[in-house]
Amino acid sequence: TGEPFTYTKRMRRQDTGEIRHVQVSGICERDPRGVVTGLFGVFHDITSLVEANEVREVTEARYRLLADHSNDIITVFNLFGNIEYISPAVTKILGYDPGELIGRNVRDIIHPEDYPATQGAYLTARRAELMIGSGLLPEGSLQLLCGSAGDLLDHLGEQELVWFSGSAGTARQMRAHPVIVGK
Repeated sequence: TGEPFTYTKRMRRQDTGEIRHVQVSGICERDPRGVVTGLFGVFHDITSLVEANEVREVTEARYRLLADHSNDIITVFNLFGNIEYISPAVTKILGYDPGELIGRNVRDIIHPEDYPATQGAYLTARRAELMIGSGLLPEGSLQLLCGSAGDLLDHLGEQELVWFSGSAGTARQMRAHPVIVGK
């Protein structure tokens, strides 16, 4: 047709037999009468991109298999609290069809009295993610614990620092703990 074209194909290396994925882009060259006289094109090696996508697809399929068959509600939501994914367990536990919750805010399913703690937990996780991503801390120096600390505070050493985000009640418990008070 003479129009530019793009397609992908697999090619085999002569020396190793390895399969490479390439994206071909080109145009037909024509003489003054419009007869095709040649092709001009570029082969771009996209093997690493194809392989990375294959790994991502396998990883997503595994995650989806776990999430879709878990007895616990697993959810993914954006920075504004809008639900992007929620596992089918929400039907058994809360009576919602997962599809009716996609795009809705987590506030719609969390008890109003519990929402501030949910926001706090999310902000704490995000802060920890930013701190780790900054590269300022040595690997493994920051641990995030969501939920009860159990007897963790009883085992703190001299060089350890505790940072918490929680309710006023949690703050009172932390400030009264003998290991914290003693440090």
